[in-house]
Amino acid sequence: SVASSNGRVMFSVFENSGNNIYGLDPARARGEPVDRTVPQIARAAVLPPVEAFGSGLVSDYLSDPLTGLPAQRQFATSDYDGGLSLEYIAPPTVGVGVSDFGGAGIAGGIGFLFGDMLGNQQIQAVVQANGSFKDIGGQAMYINAEDRWNWGGIVGHVPYLTGFQQVQRDANGNLVLNQYLERIYIQQAQGMAQYPFSQTQRLDFNAGFSRYAFDREVVRYVFDPGGQQQIEPPVQQEVEAPEALNFVEASAALVGDNSFFGLTSPVAGQRYRFEVSPTVGSLQYATLLGDYRRYIFMRPFTLAFRGMHYGRYGSDADGLDSEGRRLLGDINVGYEPLIRGYARESFENSECTVVNAETDSGCPAFDRLFGSRIALVNLEFRIPLLGVSELGLINFPLLPLEVSPFFDAGLAWSGNESPTFEFARRTDARVPVFSTGVSARANVLGYVILEAYYAYPFQRPDKGWHWGFSLSPGW
Repeated sequence: SVASSNGRVMFSVFENSGNNIYGLDPARARGEPVDRTVPQIARAAVLPPVEAFGSGLVSDYLSDPLTGLPAQRQFATSDYDGGLSLEYIAPPTVGVGVSDFGGAGIAGGIGFLFGDMLGNQQIQAVVQANGSFKDIGGQAMYINAEDRWNWGGIVGHVPYLTGFQQVQRDANGNLVLNQYLERIYIQQAQGMAQYPFSQTQRLDFNAGFSRYAFDREVVRYVFDPGGQQQIEPPVQQEVEAPEALNFVEASAALVGDNSFFGLTSPVAGQRYRFEVSPTVGSLQYATLLGDYRRYIFMRPFTLAFRGMHYGRYGSDADGLDSEGRRLLGDINVGYEPLIRGYARESFENSECTVVNAETDSGCPAFDRLFGSRIALVNLEFRIPLLGVSELGLINFPLLPLEVSPFFDAGLAWSGNESPTFEFARRTDARVPVFSTGVSARANVLGYVILEAYYAYPFQRPDKGWHWGFSLSPGW
C-alpha cells in the first residue's frame, strides 16, 4: 500500500480472479486483528483462494481422525494355523491318440503346489503321462523351512521310454518290422537337509534309496513283400529284461553362491559346490564333484572362469557289473554347456580314422570325450552388447545379447584307461581337448536363453571352424 497526495491509503486487492485498487481514509485503514480460529477469514500467510485454508475433504478427515474406526478396541486373538492349502495348479495338459501302427497312447501332465501362509512348509506334486499306462509317472516333494535346519523328502516313480526298430524278411518273403520298446523305471525315496551358515553359504545332506527296474517288449508288424499293406495284426509280447538295480546313496556338499545374474549369465561374484556321494548296492562307488566359478565385473564387462572335476571312484566306478555288462553310462565332456565344438551330433564318419594301426579305437576323436571322470576349464570375456543402460553397451532391453570370446579345455578318462597329457591334434590317444571361438547368448522374451557359437576344436582338425547351438544360460 502507498499514501496518495490527498492522504488516502491506496492498495490493491485480489478478488474475483482479478486485481482492483481501493483507497481508504487513514482512519479506516487501521483495520482489526484477524481471528485465526475462524478458517473462512483470509490471512496474509495464506495465498488465495482462501477457501483452501481449513476446508475441504482432506482437512475434514485430518480434523476428525476417529470417524470410521470401530468402536471396539479389543479383538479376539488365536494361534497361527500352519496348515497346508492349495496355492497353485500348473496348467494341465492331456491328449489321447490311436493309430493302426502305434496303437493307443495318452500324454499329459499336471502339477500342484501346497503351502502355508508363511512359506514354512511346501508340498510339490507332479503327475506325467507320455505313452501307454506303463509310462505314467509322478513325483512328490515336501520341504520344511520353519527352523534354521531346512529338511524334507522326495518320493517318485519316473519311467523313461526308449526303443529301436529292426526290419527283416520272413520265410515267405514278407517284410517284418520289429519295434523294440525298452523302459527304465526309476523309483526313489530320499531325505534331504540343509544348514545355512549365511545367505550365501550352506551345507547340503541327502540320503535315500533308488531302484532301477527294466521292462522290454517287442511289437511285430508283418507287411506284404512290397511293404505297402499290413497283412497281419500286430503282435505285442514281453521279452526278458535285466534284473533290477538297487542303490543306497548319500551325499554331503558345501555350497556357496554370492553371484549376481545379469540378463543372460552371471556377471559378478562367485559360485562353488564341493560334494562327495558314496553309493552301495548293486554297484559300489563314490562320486566326487568340485565346481568353482568366478566372475570379475569390469563394468559393464565380465571376465568369467570355471574349473570343474566330476568323477566316479571305487571298484565299480566304470559302471560294469561282474559279468562285464555296462550299468552306468559314461560321462561326456563334449556336452555343449561344458566344452564347445565337440557336440555329439556334429561328428562325421570322415573323422573316425585310426591313426595308429596297432590300436583298435573305433573313433578316437569321439571316444576320448567319454569316461567315468572328467575335468575342464573355461574362460570367457563377456561383452553385454544389447541390454539395459547398466548392463549393456547399447540400451535395447527387448532382446538382451551377450557376445563372449571363449577358451575351453577338457579331459575325460576312466579307472582302466589313463590320459596322455600332451597337446596333439591327430592322435588316437586319450589327450585333452581344446577349443576357442565366439559365443553369443540372447535372452528371448525372458523365457529362454539361446546360445549360438562359432568354435574351432583343436583336436578335430578335419572339422575346423563350425557353428553350434544350445538352449542354456551362461555358466
